[in-house]
Amino acid sequence: MQKRVLAINDISCIGKCSLTVALPIISAAGHECVILPTALLSTHTAQGFGNFVAFNMTDEMKKIANHWADMDTRFDAIYTGYILSPDQADCVYDIVTRFKSEETLLMVDPVLGDSGKLYRGFTEDNISAIKKLCAIADVITPNLTEGSLLTGIKSDGVHLSKSDAEKMLDGLAKICHGKIVLTGVECEENVISTITRDCETGETVFHNQPRIVGSLHGSGDIFTSVLTATYLNDADFDVAVSAADGFVHRAISESKDDPDGRWYGVNFEKLLKDITER
Repeated sequence: MQKRVLAINDISCIGKCSLTVALPIISAAGHECVILPTALLSTHTAQGFGNFVAFNMTDEMKKIANHWADMDTRFDAIYTGYILSPDQADCVYDIVTRFKSEETLLMVDPVLGDSGKLYRGFTEDNISAIKKLCAIADVITPNLTEGSLLTGIKSDGVHLSKSDAEKMLDGLAKICHGKIVLTGVECEENVISTITRDCETGETVFHNQPRIVGSLHGSGDIFTSVLTATYLNDADFDVAVSAADGFVHRAISESKDDPDGRWYGVNFEKLLKDITER
C-alpha cells in the first residue's frame, strides 16, 4: 500500500528548495507527498535574488488541518522544514501532535541558519520554538550551523574537530532522543562528513564524502527529502543516510559548473530515476 508523507515547508517559486524539492523526490520513491506550505515566496530568501515577496500561510495552515481532521486523514511520515516564526512553530507543533500516531515517522529539519549565521529575521525565540519540535522528533537533520545554534557549541559553519562533533551530538541528544543526523561537517581537510547518532544505542557513525568546492542552495532539503523517502521504504537507517549523502554528492557534482547553480539550486532532476530504481 502506498505510504503518505506530509511535508510542511515553504514554497519558493524560484530557487529549487523546500517543497519544490521534497515533492518530486518523495514522489519518485513511490510515496504520496501531501504538502502544507508554511509560506509562499517569490524566490528563496538568500540575498542573491534581492527583495523577495512572501505570504505567511499560518492562518490557512490551521484551516487546512481542520479539514484534514474532518476527513480522518492519516500520515505514515511527517517532515517539517522552514518555519517563519515562533508563532508558526507553535502552529506546526499543534498540527504535528494532532496527526502523529505512534506509527508516524517524524522528521524535523531544524531550519535556522547556514554558513555560521542565523537566517535573516530569526531570533533566539525561533531557536527555542524549534527545540520544542525537535524534542518530539524521531529524526532531526541539522546542518553544522544549526547544530551550533541548538547547542551553543561554537563553529564557523563548516569546520569542527571530531571531539567537538561528539560534544555537539551529546548536546543535540539532550534535545532529541531519537536519531540525530548532523550534516556538512569538515572534520578533516577536503572531507565532508554526515555524522549520525542513535540516541537509543549511543552509536555514532561518520559518513564521508570528498569535499566539493563551493556551496549550492537547497542541498539540505534534498538530503532530508531523500532520507525521509528512503527510510520510509524500510531501509536500515544508516543505509538511508548513505543513500541521501550519495545522492546529494552526485547532484552537486552535476551542478557545480552551472553558473546559475549558486542561487537557483542543485540540478537534481535527472537523478530522480536513481531514487525510483532504488
